Amino acid sequence: MRRIQKAEKYYKDLPAHHREMIPDYPNHLQDLQTCIQHNYEIIKLIVSHTDHMFENKDHTSLKVGCLVVHISIIHLTGPFLAF
Repeated sequence: MRRIQKAEKYYKDLPAHHREMIPDYPNHLQDLQTCIQHNYEIIKLIVSHTDHMFENKDHTSLKVGCLVVHISIIHLTGPFLAF
């Protein structure tokens, strides 16, 4: 969004005769902004349904008497979505 705002500012700072050469540019920037907003909403929907996607379990065994108990743990590290 900041990049689009910069592009809008650069466009407004152009001399009028240069802006006349690319009259549809503001509409293009508005379309880009709309696409970014829609993509953001889709990403939020996808992420909202990942609460139970991964089990935080470690796959190890624990021997208790003559029973073997299997425990599963998964440790997730690092960023999964970078914005």
